[in-house]
Amino acid sequence: MPKPRWRFPPRNGGIDYVNDPSGAHFSDAPIPKLVREWVRNALDARHDGLSEPVIVTFTETNVKRSLIGAASLQKHLQACLDRANGDARPDRVEVYTRALSVIGQRNIPCLKVQDTGTMGLNDARWKALVVQEGAVSKGNGAPDGSYGIGKNAILNVSDLQTVFHGTRLVERRKGLVTKLQGKATLTGHPDPNGVDDDLQHMGFHCLRDGPVMGRDIPEFFQLEKTGTGVFIMGFNPHSSDRVDEIATAAIENFVHAVHHRNLIVEVKPADGSPVRMDLGPSTACSSVSSRSTATPSTTTGPSGTYRRTKSRQRSGSETWAGSGCLFCSVKALPAGLLTSIATACWSPTAGNRRPIPSHQEEEACGRTSRA
Repeated sequence: MPKPRWRFPPRNGGIDYVNDPSGAHFSDAPIPKLVREWVRNALDARHDGLSEPVIVTFTETNVKRSLIGAASLQKHLQACLDRANGDARPDRVEVYTRALSVIGQRNIPCLKVQDTGTMGLNDARWKALVVQEGAVSKGNGAPDGSYGIGKNAILNVSDLQTVFHGTRLVERRKGLVTKLQGKATLTGHPDPNGVDDDLQHMGFHCLRDGPVMGRDIPEFFQLEKTGTGVFIMGFNPHSSDRVDEIATAAIENFVHAVHHRNLIVEVKPADGSPVRMDLGPSTACSSVSSRSTATPSTTTGPSGTYRRTKSRQRSGSETWAGSGCLFCSVKALPAGLLTSIATACWSPTAGNRRPIPSHQEEEACGRTSRA
């Protein structure tokens, strides 16, 4: 049975990419922009036939070298470093020196971002995401992006500039379809195997005729439910407060979807308690209280009881938890965010849906944002 391997096409006199600029737009805030782009894609792909919310889960884990063809990829990274040294480009030397130190590890850091309650990727959307640049194909009536570069937000949190894409969907004629393919966005470089003179900057971990399919997909990459998974290799969040950055970005960009039970965001860090942002019966309050070390004080506002604790992890910040509180998993909120949320998303309680507290209620509870 053939096995997937890294395949970088020969350049054959084509454009020589020294540095793919498509991810530069997202470099100033890598985690928030990663959350914004990938959660938006998940909401755009929501399955019309399901009443359940879209669930997007961010999971920190580690992957074995053998599962991503690390030995072969390492040769290409070394060729990129050799070229960077030869071209006297210290910025690229730093990038590939760090990449080689990461890929040499037995277990490689990985961030798995998975969505459920979505349609999965049909052929057109798969090609737009994995093998095409500048193409956009969202379907389901969702508006397309302008340039098709949002997917490259992942490059800023990958020390290996490498990601694996997976999907699981049911097609009318084919039935259950599962796919997996790796993608590395590097620098144009000499062929480390000496077969061709120069290779293109983008390569794929796949079979000769395309992605790995069905049962041939390793267990680590298997998706249990219909949807999409992205596995960011050599994950580097460039932040020690990545859990709060993910939670804050979800609130800032998707508060309406969370509030109306169209979206649940989960964060599963490698070194801490999971956080679940959900306005349903299960909330993240227990996670927050476990992360805080101070004795809480309580106060009651019109929408419920809130608990305030001073956090020792960040000077001057506050953690809040309470029944139906959207901000359970965030230590400090940006100034003005509470006002904008109250203005845009206030609605009466419907069924088991709880309203977002108004700005006046926030002040009554003492929950003002602190820098």
